[in-house]
Amino acid sequence: MFGVEILEVAIGLVLLYSLLSIACTALTEAVARLLALRSRCLRNGLAELLHTSDPQQAFHLRVLRHGLIATLPKERRMLFGTGGTTTIPAPFFSLSLLDVIAGAARKLPQTVEELERLAGQLPDGDGKGAILALLKGAGDSFDRARQSLEAWFDEAMNQLSNRYRRNAALISFVFGVVLVIGFNADTVFMAGRLWQDDALRAAAVAQAERLRETAPGAAGAAEAAEAAAAVFPVGWQASPLPTDAGGWILKLLGLFITAVAASLGSPFWFELLAKLSSVRQAARPKTPLPGPEDTEKP
Repeated sequence: MFGVEILEVAIGLVLLYSLLSIACTALTEAVARLLALRSRCLRNGLAELLHTSDPQQAFHLRVLRHGLIATLPKERRMLFGTGGTTTIPAPFFSLSLLDVIAGAARKLPQTVEELERLAGQLPDGDGKGAILALLKGAGDSFDRARQSLEAWFDEAMNQLSNRYRRNAALISFVFGVVLVIGFNADTVFMAGRLWQDDALRAAAVAQAERLRETAPGAAGAAEAAEAAAAVFPVGWQASPLPTDAGGWILKLLGLFITAVAASLGSPFWFELLAKLSSVRQAARPKTPLPGPEDTEKP
């Protein structure tokens, strides 16, 4: 059926994107662990949040090295031991911050007024201004002051998480470009081959069915690359190079589409693959059961 063939071409392309996405995700995670990107991102974000005029930025480092935060689990690095902390609970941050503000005092300040006085002794900067503004907005309630500091920290961490995801997506896109160029994974060419080659289309659909039973991200970069090479005609020998400008435009467009698709992440493509496979199963013509008249009589 014409509609089923189109679905199978779409399943083949989504399968290719899924396999390349698994490889991109695995490579991106390897880089993140190798360079301790998560803990580094948190450290830089805390430096921005608690920025002061102190050229050595000792204020945010004292908070980061406070016992409550320093004893949190550390990020595991691939080759160079452990990195720093990757997540800080908001209550740990507020208690550590108040303890650092208290300085040499033997106990935490118990009133907002006392806390404002101690915070006023911090070096000037955006961090000091934000803390004083939050304390002033809390009125006379010490609990409200702590809650305001924790809400401020949570909002900053949300923005930091979004920044990290954008950076990870950029790294994934770079790996996608490298993989796509290396495999010559051209969406335009691959769609044409899937449409014309019944055997290739059937092999892609069969591989997609097997992949549906695998959790997203379970395969590593090498396994995903091998699976793609086993099913699809990848490599620069699989297709002739364009001979005119129009051919090169289509070629570059096909490579770009694949690179963008590969950087979207395997969970997205796994979900779409499952939906397309379900639609294909429903769209396939049912084989009618033999009726009494079709049964051979003795």
